Amino acid sequence: MLGFLTFTISVSLILMFLLKNTKHNIIISALFHFSINIGFGIYFTEGFENIILFLINSSVWLIVVLTVVLCNNKYYFKKGIAI
Repeated sequence: MLGFLTFTISVSLILMFLLKNTKHNIIISALFHFSINIGFGIYFTEGFENIILFLINSSVWLIVVLTVVLCNNKYYFKKGIAI
């Protein structure tokens, strides 16, 4: 459950970054979401029975999102209206 929550939050933050950096181009975000779905279709065909693989997957996405957030903090820590 913790792995799924970590993965979901990480991918949501990356999708937000993709939307903001492409001036809300939905095609890029849709392609990213499609690639995530294809990855799940390949590696998690029997559900989330392989907990170790899912935890590794969510940890990798957490590292990616932390790198994106820390390197582009002007998008994530900016005061003002959220779009």
